[in-house]
Amino acid sequence: MSQRKIIHIDMDAFYASVELREQPHLKGLPVVVAWEGARSVICAASYEARQFGLHSAMSVATAKRLCPQAVYVPPHFDLYRQVSAQIHAVFRRYTDLIEPLSLDEAYLDVTHNFKNIPYASEVAKEIRAAIFEETGLTASAGIAPNKFLAKIASDWRKPNGQFVLPPHKVMAFLETLPLGKIPGVGQGLRGAKQGVDIGQDGRVGQGTGDDAEIVGFQLEGYAFGFDVFSLDLPPQVFGKVGQVSACLFERQVFGQGDFGGDLEAFAFGFDGALVRTARQIIEAVAVASEMV
Repeated sequence: MSQRKIIHIDMDAFYASVELREQPHLKGLPVVVAWEGARSVICAASYEARQFGLHSAMSVATAKRLCPQAVYVPPHFDLYRQVSAQIHAVFRRYTDLIEPLSLDEAYLDVTHNFKNIPYASEVAKEIRAAIFEETGLTASAGIAPNKFLAKIASDWRKPNGQFVLPPHKVMAFLETLPLGKIPGVGQGLRGAKQGVDIGQDGRVGQGTGDDAEIVGFQLEGYAFGFDVFSLDLPPQVFGKVGQVSACLFERQVFGQGDFGGDLEAFAFGFDGALVRTARQIIEAVAVASEMV
């Protein structure tokens, strides 16, 4: 099975950046995209606003306490959709294997790209340059052998940067990865047993105990690319999700069989497609554990 080349493109403070493009006199100010109602929440915050601790989904009431000088701009979703369509048009010049996550981010499989560019890092550079030229907006990119790693990598050099994680550096990277950097791992898991005892500094490679072992198993699967399924995966594969989770419940929680081996078997059984994510498996094992 050939090594996959996955790019995660993530626009930088997308909604806020679009508003700043439209209203350049606001550049340099802490700009918040939100309605100012009593129960409103932030849709996006500029990097200047983030320096005061403001972030998406924070209540406007809290934001005003933290940064009373912030400038509030109501969202314009029709405009954001138009700009997103421009960005996706750039993607389609390189591949048709695109998995949108939202208006401002997507996975691209460029293993076999339309321009026959051998290095995914060069594809990412071209895409980011084209986006900037055509929209005036910056994007960050992560390049890795699978989606999980690419998503983490895209955050490593933000804003307006990219980070490459080649296969031979994956294990060393994961050993020093803070648990909070794992997509889908929320405060609940991080808070349990103070970061599931993943070392004093919160690194995932240093843990002990059952919870850390569960995370470790999943990260090992990720390291070998088992989270990756083809971005053009047929819908019927998703019907296997319940079957996969049930088997993983039984074998990991009740100690039957080799979890890693099952993970690998499932991956290759689905044409190299492991139809699970870190969050789903961690939550699944947690639920099953409560039933024992």
